[in-house]
Amino acid sequence: MSVRVSPAGRIRGEIDALFAADRDLVGILEDVARLGARLLIQAAVEAEVTEFLGRARYQRAANTQDARPGARNGYCPTTIKTTAGPVTIDRPKLRGTTERFASRLFGAGVTKTNALASLVIAGLCAACRCATWRPPSPTPSARKLR
Repeated sequence: MSVRVSPAGRIRGEIDALFAADRDLVGILEDVARLGARLLIQAAVEAEVTEFLGRARYQRAANTQDARPGARNGYCPTTIKTTAGPVTIDRPKLRGTTERFASRLFGAGVTKTNALASLVIAGLCAACRCATWRPPSPTPSARKLR
C-alpha cells in the first residue's frame, strides 16, 4: 500500500534529506531557504483549502458540521514569481463545490505575487507553527505619518 504524502510533507522530507546529505553547510542553507519559502506558501494554500471546505484532508463532509460540498481532486503544479524568485507549488484542485475557490494569496489566476513578503509580514509561520509573532508597534515618527 502506497503512502499519500501532502505536498508540504514532501517539501519537509526534501529539507530533512538536505541536512542528511554530506555537503557544505553554505550550499545546504541556500537550498533550505528556497525550500522554506516554498513550504511556507504551500502550507498557507493548503490551509486556505481546509478553511474553504471546512474540513481537513481525507475528512468526510458527512462527518463534519458546517462543511461545504466538494472534494480535493489532486494538485496542479504552479510557478509563482515572488520577490524571492520563482517558486513552484502544488496548487490544490477542487471539484463539486458550489462556489469557486480563489486563494487570498494568489486570486483566481495570478502568477505573480508578493505572497511570500505578505506571509512573512503577517507573521504566518506554517513551518514552525509559531503564532505568537506580532508586528512591532509603530514608532512615534511612523504614527505622525498616518
